[in-house]
Amino acid sequence: MQRANVIHGSDGYFNPEGTLTRGQFAKILSLTMGIEAKGSATFQDVKSDYWAAGYISALADCNIVGGDRGNYKPNAPVTRAQFVAMLKRALHQ
Repeated sequence: MQRANVIHGSDGYFNPEGTLTRGQFAKILSLTMGIEAKGSATFQDVKSDYWAAGYISALADCNIVGGDRGNYKPNAPVTRAQFVAMLKRALHQ
């Protein structure tokens, strides 16, 4: 995944024991599915200059990700249930 330029890590470390955020997962899912990082969907808590905004917006436009009362919560850990739900929707695209 690193060689394919999908996962970059943090400060040169993969951090396998760390949590995966919803923003990080949006990037990984977009890149592995070949979904271009741009879209029209917006969330109150994702500013246009947020590093993963394009990935999140593109996945929302494809109905792969959703929000909660207008928020995406990009820095929250992705739960197992969210991971599976997003992956299932992506695979059915």
